[in-house]
Amino acid sequence: MDNASASDADFLDRWMPDPRWAASYERLIPATPENALAAAKRLRAGDVPVTRALVALRGIPATLSARQPSALEAGTSLVDAMTHRGYSVVADDATRLVLMGIGQPWRLAAGQHIAVEGQGAPFSRPGFVVVLTAFWTLPHRNGCRLLTETRVHPTSAGAARAFAWYWTVIGPFSGLIRREMLRAADARAARVRPAA
Repeated sequence: MDNASASDADFLDRWMPDPRWAASYERLIPATPENALAAAKRLRAGDVPVTRALVALRGIPATLSARQPSALEAGTSLVDAMTHRGYSVVADDATRLVLMGIGQPWRLAAGQHIAVEGQGAPFSRPGFVVVLTAFWTLPHRNGCRLLTETRVHPTSAGAARAFAWYWTVIGPFSGLIRREMLRAADARAARVRPAA
């Protein structure tokens, strides 16, 4: 299932109430909300081969400019990979994980990344986008719904124009990555489900 309802993500308004871009995906998982999110948090690069390949492709310019390695090692946690690339965890509990990053992803070498201070304090320096990525669960009669949403807010008109072009190209691949992560979390949660 894609495009979770807006009301399911209202809690994200605390960090980013008015995103310019947002994309949501969800999957029904026959697990408790806590176990499903724990499975998502434990995802490794080896669990998501398409994501791993796309991150490697996207990272080639950064690797060539010696800014950062593009490849994700199979055992690397996806959460660790995100924090290594400049994201900060702003909320983490049994049913919610929220990360935020500030950068210029449209630049070939991914541009400058700035750490998010505190609990996602407003950032307004022109020329950047603030990106929020969240995973959370909601109870469902057959287990739970594992949801993910990406929100993006530009800090200036120039950043909005640059990101709009970038999102036109990258957006479909971002959706592919999110759906693969949800499938992989489902598979990981299945490995720890008790037998019926």
